[in-house]
Amino acid sequence: MNVPNAITTVRIILVPVVCVFYLLGFAYSQLIATGIFILAAFTDFLDGHVARKYNLVTDLGKFLDLVADKVLIISVFFLLTYQSPDEFRLYFLIGALLVNARELIIGAFRQVAAGKSVILAADRLGKLKMLMQCVSVPILMAAAQLTELLNISVNYFYIPGLALFGVSVILAVVSGVNYIAKNKRVFAAKDN
Repeated sequence: MNVPNAITTVRIILVPVVCVFYLLGFAYSQLIATGIFILAAFTDFLDGHVARKYNLVTDLGKFLDLVADKVLIISVFFLLTYQSPDEFRLYFLIGALLVNARELIIGAFRQVAAGKSVILAADRLGKLKMLMQCVSVPILMAAAQLTELLNISVNYFYIPGLALFGVSVILAVVSGVNYIAKNKRVFAAKDN
């Protein structure tokens, strides 16, 4: 296993660690979980950078990176749904379901493309979606404990966090539709 793949594997290992700390409920546990999430999200940049710089891109690395990204984000979206204030729970649930559906559809689409030997590159909208998710999630994960710690209204964190979360969900849907529309040749390509 090369270095980028090892970094990606660390991201996968950090997913349950984030979940456990987020749910433990002791003082600062959600802030610790947020820090671990930020570290895990940083490994997404780091593994790709190292793989490209040192020409260590592998099929295993592409697979692991995709799995790590999806498992991290979807897990945390459902954590936010579970732990959010009642008035935001439906909002998070709908967002998590839309993002999960998008990832399943794009995963199936890529599988069809691979079966036809069609190579599909990631697009900018998909990368922007991931960036918005990695910005909104830490704000929302830390919101409850930061408001307690700073003795301020929860709205100082939830309103910008929810707005960014909403943008990330919209980008997930739009980028998914765009990705399929841009690569519709997959449906016309003949099986190998």
